[in-house]
Amino acid sequence: MFMEIDGIVFDADTTLAIIYGLTSGMQYTAVTKVDQPMANCFFASSNVVDDIENIGFTWNTLDTDAGTYKWFDTFLYGPFHLLGDTSVVFEHC
Repeated sequence: MFMEIDGIVFDADTTLAIIYGLTSGMQYTAVTKVDQPMANCFFASSNVVDDIENIGFTWNTLDTDAGTYKWFDTFLYGPFHLLGDTSVVFEHC
């Protein structure tokens, strides 16, 4: 079965069709009244703010649970997540 999506005609029973459908379906299109680059910049910036808040929260609660120390979240997960989201801000803003 052949289908046309966005001007591209392809066989709908192939792996390419599944990949193209997933990619098209995962694109964020809820913000339609705002220019799309501005919306992407806003969402990326809000993620950076959330990352900073999460790093601060994790730092303040390092040893609150008895027998645990959140070293992985504090020194690896948080900073790398912040680095990744900062690169998205650089790309979209």
